Formats: sequence, C-alpha cells, structure tokens
Amino acid sequence: EAGGPKIPMKYGRVDVAGPEQCPEEGRLP
Repeated sequence: EAGGPKIPMKYGRVDVAGPEQCPEEGRLP
C-alpha cells in the first residue's frame, strides 16, 4: 500500500519463545 516490504501479519511478541513468557493481559502499565 505504501510501497514498503510485505510483512506477514503477526500478533503478540516475537522476541520471546512462546506466549507463556509474555505477561498476562492487563499487566501493562
């Protein structure tokens, strides 16, 4: 759309091994 690279949509963090290492919903400040 803006001429940028095509990046597949991903949800959540990609710098952790799995969802169990992410804080649960509602813990963000």
